[in-house]
Parts: sequence; C-alpha cells; structure tokens
Amino acid sequence: NFGDVRKGILQHVGNQSRYARLDADGRQRAATISRHRAMVARISKGGPSAERQVLQVQLQDLRQRHLYLSAKYRYELLRKDIRCLLKQGATIEQRRTRPER
Repeated sequence: NFGDVRKGILQHVGNQSRYARLDADGRQRAATISRHRAMVARISKGGPSAERQVLQVQLQDLRQRHLYLSAKYRYELLRKDIRCLLKQGATIEQRRTRPER
C-alpha cells in the first residue's frame, strides 16, 4: 500500500526533510482538510449561508489541530533522534567563549 511504498522510499533518501514530512495520521488530517476546503468552495458558489459558516469554523479547527499535532509529532521525532544519538555516545559540549582581553 501507499504507506509501505513511502516507507521504503524514505529509507533510500536523505534526512533533509525528515522533520517536514507528515506521518500517516498527518497525511490523513491533510486529506480531511482538503475535502473540507472543497466543500466550503462548493457551498460558497451558492452565496452566503449558515452551512458555509459552520464548515469554515470546522475547517479552521481542523487546521489548528493539524498544526498542533504536526508540531507534536516533529517534537517527538526530534526527541527520539536525540535519545538515539545519546545512546550511540554523542555528548553535549559547552560553547567556547572568547577569551577576555
């Protein structure tokens, strides 16, 4: 399926966009947002309506939730990567300061 193919491809590409990629839940949320946006556009052609306003509020809520959950996923992924590096022996060095003159 799509998820398996995507996972296979990601194993062969670099990590440049690792924290920008959506996980499966994020892709599902993005598809839902896209469908809602299409519904709002379709209803907007008929002029202003109460249904359109309700859908716009729902769309805004979906977008905000998507932004929050996507940020949470990136944060969890970053923490996982840091833990992995620390297990491999990575250390945190203090920045060197310039000597006083």
